Amino acid sequence: MSIYVLGSNKNGQLALKADIENAPTITALVEKGDSPANLGTPGSSYSTPPLLSPSSPIQKPPYVLPLKFMESNINKVACEDRRVWVCGNNHFDQLGLDGFYSSIDEADCFELKELELLRNEKVVDVITRGLFTMFLTSDGNVWGCGHNEVFQLGLGHTQKVQHPINISLENADGLGSKQVKQVECGYEHTFFLTTDNEVWVCGANECGQLGLPKSVSEAHTPVKIDFFSENNLVVKEIACGGHHSVFILGMQHRSFTGN
Repeated sequence: MSIYVLGSNKNGQLALKADIENAPTITALVEKGDSPANLGTPGSSYSTPPLLSPSSPIQKPPYVLPLKFMESNINKVACEDRRVWVCGNNHFDQLGLDGFYSSIDEADCFELKELELLRNEKVVDVITRGLFTMFLTSDGNVWGCGHNEVFQLGLGHTQKVQHPINISLENADGLGSKQVKQVECGYEHTFFLTTDNEVWVCGANECGQLGLPKSVSEAHTPVKIDFFSENNLVVKEIACGGHHSVFILGMQHRSFTGN
């Protein structure tokens, strides 16, 4: 499978050379072979420019799963072997590159870089709202990095995190951590849906987006929401807006929290 890109590259989100601010035509980024594939035929409404090499040599991922386009000028690519490659805006370390830049002016990443720390983790999903990022692995573990001002990473502190770090949903009985099957992020809050259909949350709650009491302004580490289990409701899927959250339940029910 190949990847073609177009549009703004101001922050390196297309992984093209730093001097290319915009790609107004469809441009080859990653290809299965050495030659760019034909897009359309002569006389088409768009043109196919030559394959553009990154600003420095890298090993391009040869097989690519469906690309996830993110907010705030970041892109992440999950390869068929579940390795993760990143590019774009990294001002809050949301790419997880461990502070590869020497100053904030050099924080944009204009080439695809692999997150080597996650190379053996078999990442199945990448979730972000721009300033922080969560990674879900095939064995139900969660990793996170980036902006953490209101505990959205669930680590118990508010320091930004420069590289992916494991995030644990600790059982109250001390029998280890929960396994997660879905992660969803708002601007400053995070939801976790576990394999046994429990809902856990962390981060900001100023609009009630976590479903916690109004007296709770934020959750420092992941905490379980008891509402669903107490009412014998099974959550099938979670979706987060900037400051609100939606739950799709069994039997065609939906539930909402937040602004």
